[in-house]
Amino acid sequence: MTKTENIDELVKEKLVQLLSIVDLTKIISVDKAGIVYIGGVQQDKAMLQNLKQEAEMLLASDLWKILYHTPKALAEKAMFVEGKTLDDLNKGRSMLFTLDTQKNILETLSKIK
Repeated sequence: MTKTENIDELVKEKLVQLLSIVDLTKIISVDKAGIVYIGGVQQDKAMLQNLKQEAEMLLASDLWKILYHTPKALAEKAMFVEGKTLDDLNKGRSMLFTLDTQKNILETLSKIK
C-alpha cells in the first residue's frame, strides 16, 4: 500500500467515525462456527462469560419484561387499533423488528458456552 492509499484509508475511517452515530466497536456478530465477535474482534472467554451472565440476568429481570412488552403493546396498538395507513403498519413492524433484534442478541449471549 502506498503512502497516499494509506492516508486515503485513514481519512475514510475518520470520516465514518465522525458521521456515524453507531459505535462500531459494540456490534455483535456470530460466525457459522459459533464464534462471537464484538466490533469485529473475537472476544476472550472472560468477556463472553461476563456478557452471558449479564444477558441471563437481564432476561430474567422485571425491567426487561417492561422494556420488551411496553413497546410491543404500543407497536400492536399502532398497527391494529389506531393504524389507518400503510405507514402505521410499517412503524409498528419496525418497532417489532427492533425488539426482536434486541431479544435475539440477549438470547445469543445467554446461550454462550
